[in-house]
Amino acid sequence: MQKISKILSIMALVSLMTGLLFFTVPPASAANSISAPVPETALFAAGSHHTIAIKTDSSLFTCGWLGAEYGASAKAVMDSEWMAVSAGYCYTVAIKHDGSLWAWGLNRYSQLGDGTNTYRSVPIRIGAASDWAAVSASLAEKPYTVALKTDGSLWAWGNNEYGQLGNGTSVSSNAPVRIGTATDWAAISAGYAHTIALKKDGSLWGWGFNDGLLGDGANTSRYVPVRI
Repeated sequence: MQKISKILSIMALVSLMTGLLFFTVPPASAANSISAPVPETALFAAGSHHTIAIKTDSSLFTCGWLGAEYGASAKAVMDSEWMAVSAGYCYTVAIKHDGSLWAWGLNRYSQLGDGTNTYRSVPIRIGAASDWAAVSASLAEKPYTVALKTDGSLWAWGNNEYGQLGNGTSVSSNAPVRIGTATDWAAISAGYAHTIALKKDGSLWGWGFNDGLLGDGANTSRYVPVRI
């Protein structure tokens, strides 16, 4: 009896080992897998009180104080033709794929560039030009805006208390004004009351309020672009 029991035990062990030897893990392709999410946001910008984002389908979404009712869920803004966006102090400027320039939000200092200082709750087109390439909004409480056109020309509007528009004066403008005659500007960035820009040759330039912000070795405000 003991012999039969031992034989049965050996047979059970062999059966178990055989099962283990022939057990295989399903290939990864056959197993359930989790794919990485496809990115939907192409560009984004953070303003003083709001956030703007352009999705890969060129639709524009916004949330925050000037977005979706004091921080409610994001909402779409108009159509799906947006290419670039910049968020400033309670206002937004954006460019569509057709090169047109649009703006909305607070406008006390004519930072929208529509020729007025009227608050705009929806995007309005700025001028009739269709060759805008880049735009930068200021986060200052007295804001201004700078922009580039596809021909490399430089433009600015809004508050100009410290020469941040770069047009040689301290006179503010409620519409885009051209800065100089150069056509080799490549990149721009609007600060609190000063502007920094790059030319196509890689040279760095700055203008506006200067307590050392411009990096030109001085503490004197500059009303026209100076090379750094």
